[in-house]
Amino acid sequence: MPEQGETVVYRSEDWPSVAGTSQLKAIQLWLRANSIDPKNVPITTDLTVTTEPDGQRTIHYEQFVLTSDGHRQVAPDHSNDAWTEAATTLCVAEPPAALRSST
Repeated sequence: MPEQGETVVYRSEDWPSVAGTSQLKAIQLWLRANSIDPKNVPITTDLTVTTEPDGQRTIHYEQFVLTSDGHRQVAPDHSNDAWTEAATTLCVAEPPAALRSST
């Protein structure tokens, strides 16, 4: 359930029902519209849009940590996993209505 002022765009547990669908394409287009490369966002991350106290809308997600030449880094404590980090960016393009779940 979304928190007050939060819009859920994607939950990682939805991946099986999203993979290969028009919903996935809509998510990818929305990410690109907000200058986020979908290839750098793992399917295991939630995508949420939050209204900050100042009214600014921000996107919260995780992204892969990349090397200087653009390759995914290995997680320091899990050699079989890619390293990810929390990321936040301004929401300049709101998610399409079909993707939204909000309070």
